[in-house]
Amino acid sequence: MLIGLSCALSLFLFFQNPWLSTDLYSNSYAWFVDFSRTIFQSNSAYYAESILLPLIARLIKVSNSLLTYKYLCAFLTCLILPFFTWCSLKILKNRVQAIIFTLLFASTFQYLEFYMLGFPDPLTILFLGMAAFSRKPIYVLICVFLAGLSHFSMALLGACGLAIPFLFAPFIEKKLRIGLAIASILGVLIARIFLTLWYLIFNYELISRVDFIFNKGTGFFIERYQSNIAGFWLTPGIPFLLFYAITTGFFIHRRNYYFAIAAICSLSLAYFSIFITIDGLRVFAVTIVSAYILLMITFIQAISAKLK
Repeated sequence: MLIGLSCALSLFLFFQNPWLSTDLYSNSYAWFVDFSRTIFQSNSAYYAESILLPLIARLIKVSNSLLTYKYLCAFLTCLILPFFTWCSLKILKNRVQAIIFTLLFASTFQYLEFYMLGFPDPLTILFLGMAAFSRKPIYVLICVFLAGLSHFSMALLGACGLAIPFLFAPFIEKKLRIGLAIASILGVLIARIFLTLWYLIFNYELISRVDFIFNKGTGFFIERYQSNIAGFWLTPGIPFLLFYAITTGFFIHRRNYYFAIAAICSLSLAYFSIFITIDGLRVFAVTIVSAYILLMITFIQAISAKLK
């Protein structure tokens, strides 16, 4: 029943997107479909670092048309909330707490409503979120590795943003914390090695995102920031920022200073990611999701323990 509720809520949020029809039936982001068709051939475009979703699309034969590819992206987007609900039920082992997680996540994580179809974001979010729910280093490593294949640049920041709060998370044993944090970093490093081998085998010569940043120059990003300072800081939405402030304030009040500081560091990484890119919310959502889930789960566990 809980999974069914989260599915209904996910579909409700999905159809709230004001750009859904335009996004679905336009030719936007057709380059991922084109890349899917040529994934085993030489490539040079920067987006070819994101091999996992185009590879899946190629294998299940949905890359023959842009519309069917976007249907796949839509399915993955709608899957985020129900899958995270199921994960929360597994880790919290309490239906009421899982419902609270679902409602809090649905009402504060604005990507569920303001997604962009065509990018590998939903798959990257699913794997990074799964890593945050995992309490076995090998699972964290596998999830981060797959997130790295889905979108390496954002997975790198997301993995670092997860490793930092993992080191200081309450309700996790100290030795396990270190193992989880190391697994987060190892996962993204192994993804880098795998991608390097892939590039060599299929003769990829990519223009990296670092090259993009240097080509634009610091002045370009500063100018964009100064043109809409309020919009920059409000990218994730007021509900998200309010909940993030409440939770970090709660852990400061409980004298879990290091965990609160770690959460702020993860938030800073997410803001850094949107400063050096031009895609706003979608980039922020991917880079923050794992740290946000860990923060939310820990907060629910702390409140429940206090009430008991």
